[in-house]
Amino acid sequence: LLGVATLVVLLVSYLGLLAFPDEAMHTSADINEPEHAGLWRGPFDHKNLAGAMMVVFIMIGLYVARAWSAVFGYIVAGLAAVFLVGSFSKTSMLLVPVVLGTAWLATLTNRLWQRLVILLGPLVLCLLFTVGTVVLPPAKAVVDLVSPGQTYTGRTAIWEFAIENAVKRPITGFGYEGFWGSDLVRFGEASQNTDDIASGMVHGHN
Repeated sequence: LLGVATLVVLLVSYLGLLAFPDEAMHTSADINEPEHAGLWRGPFDHKNLAGAMMVVFIMIGLYVARAWSAVFGYIVAGLAAVFLVGSFSKTSMLLVPVVLGTAWLATLTNRLWQRLVILLGPLVLCLLFTVGTVVLPPAKAVVDLVSPGQTYTGRTAIWEFAIENAVKRPITGFGYEGFWGSDLVRFGEASQNTDDIASGMVHGHN
């Protein structure tokens, strides 16, 4: 059932490219991101959402290949992989080999602590060299050696903004979606933070 449902969504995604290309692909008419013209998104709002879903579909395909039908499962995984490349969702494309590689490495040991290191280690490193760069100068220094001035497409300013405000209410917080949907964030002025990110952030970068 999982495999068939996934295949249906994949077929709808590919059908969209043929029958409704202006809807199933980004176009130069996209006011906010015309540079994405030609990249696939299928029935999803954005190429990055499509890319993330294709990664999930690849995993489902591999699971179906092991649990039910190798042919069917690899067809699902293959279709999802091709669509992932068409979406050119860079983060998703780069994470596929990492996820598959760590999952395979974890099968090589029966020791729990080793599996934890293998599976959680990449996550810790990812956090260290992304969000960690705004609070840990050594992490930022390492990233600057590889990519000077890296902002992760403006995300570092958002992380700084979020951490600064999280410190103000560390126990109760602002409520579920209460902070990102608050007047401060939605209608903030440049005077409230130097980068004016409160009024300029996009949903994928929160």
